[in-house]
Amino acid sequence: MDASVGRVQIFDYWNVEDELIAEGVLVSTEPNQLVNDIPLGPNAAVIKVEVVVKDSAFLWRPAPGMSNMGDALHQIIAWPIDRARLSDTTAESTKKPNVVSFRCQLICHRYVAIL
Repeated sequence: MDASVGRVQIFDYWNVEDELIAEGVLVSTEPNQLVNDIPLGPNAAVIKVEVVVKDSAFLWRPAPGMSNMGDALHQIIAWPIDRARLSDTTAESTKKPNVVSFRCQLICHRYVAIL
């Protein structure tokens, strides 16, 4: 996958506000994909964390040696789809990416990869 297409912003799961806590690259949304020896499951994404904004933010699914986002830098994590959004790569746009569009792109990408 092209990193510019798969770049995502990761928002705090435990906070009702849209607080950006990290950025990464979308790896998979396949429910059977293993993340730290546990199947990903539905409505989640596998993300490689590339930039941490808030070290102390708790992970949605902690793993041995990883409980905070600071521990997850350059690691693969599971994250709920509704708290991850495609990054807006255009400098002129200040709108948030559309979550519904993000889900469609994830689903469409999965089916294209199968073909």
